[in-house]
Amino acid sequence: MDEPGPRSGPQHDGGQAGQAQDANPALLMDVAALTELHAALRDAGYRVIGPTVRDGAIVLADLRSAGDLPFGWGVELEPGGYRIKQRADSAAFAHSAGPQSWKQFLHPSREKMWSTRRVDGRLQVDASGEPAEKLAFIGVRPCDPRRS
Repeated sequence: MDEPGPRSGPQHDGGQAGQAQDANPALLMDVAALTELHAALRDAGYRVIGPTVRDGAIVLADLRSAGDLPFGWGVELEPGGYRIKQRADSAAFAHSAGPQSWKQFLHPSREKMWSTRRVDGRLQVDASGEPAEKLAFIGVRPCDPRRS
């Protein structure tokens, strides 16, 4: 199945047919700008996380590049069913929110708090922990922080 290429050039979301357009329509970022944003975040030491296609689903995961975003992919939802499908456009964020939450990255299920080691027959406790990882999220929807 061929994946449509990402759209380039600045785009505006003009609203849906039959609906009044907002006074301030959403400005869409072109692919080159997403690539620059991703590179700048990585260069600044951030772990970049966003939606990507993996194992037949759109999941939240580490993005190696902006090209990992789900350009041209959407989902088909029905009772008891989920599958990804090609869209007629090449939008990166036009899919429905999946079952995952950003919380898994903000509140990991495991975190090293301290460790011990044996020194000269005695236990020595290292309670320094690990420095907080710098995270950058791409593709967060306004409703996502409320779900997390």
